[in-house]
Amino acid sequence: MELLEYYQDMKHWWGLSYGDERNGEVGCKTFEDVVRNLPAEREARGKRAWKKGVFRFGHSETNVFLVTLLGLYKDPLPLSTNHTAHNLQNRTFRTSNISPFASNIVFEVARCQPPSLFSPSSSSSSNDLIRIIVNEQDAPRMKGCPEDSEWCPVGVFLEGVKGKVGCDWEEVCGVEGKDEDMDEDEDGEVDEWDEEDEDDDGPLVLQV
Repeated sequence: MELLEYYQDMKHWWGLSYGDERNGEVGCKTFEDVVRNLPAEREARGKRAWKKGVFRFGHSETNVFLVTLLGLYKDPLPLSTNHTAHNLQNRTFRTSNISPFASNIVFEVARCQPPSLFSPSSSSSSNDLIRIIVNEQDAPRMKGCPEDSEWCPVGVFLEGVKGKVGCDWEEVCGVEGKDEDMDEDEDGEVDEWDEEDEDDDGPLVLQV
């Protein structure tokens, strides 16, 4: 059973994750949507800062691309067929934990008084804190975030992910032109989700 699990992990590691640096870039559009819905980013665009929730739905592989972009669950050595028993048993990249059936990733934001554990020299410019929850479990700490807290100042978080947004699909994937089936507005821009739905005052904002 452990070998079957490891086979599945290797297949995902090489095909969808750290085995190819382009895999993380596949998740950049998803992550861009996360960033643009952070309260500070919404305020900067003149939008209502706080929403009950924004929900996106996809495949389990979507989560693999996203955690790869963020550098989560990355082992010091590539997954290979000649791993030692110690490396095999102590690896952090396990698809059974990252992308099982009904897998989910939550970016939870809170605004409160800054706890004393965050030093005054923190690069955060607000009191917003963020944490990442993967399948109801706290995700590994992002670079620069406090080791002894599940929460991270949003400013520190954004500094750590600088360069992971603003991807160019044509450059990354070699895509030329647009899909003829995609809807375009009068300016020739491809429509994505409806901006008018952003300020829905309902208890849950579902934008699929």
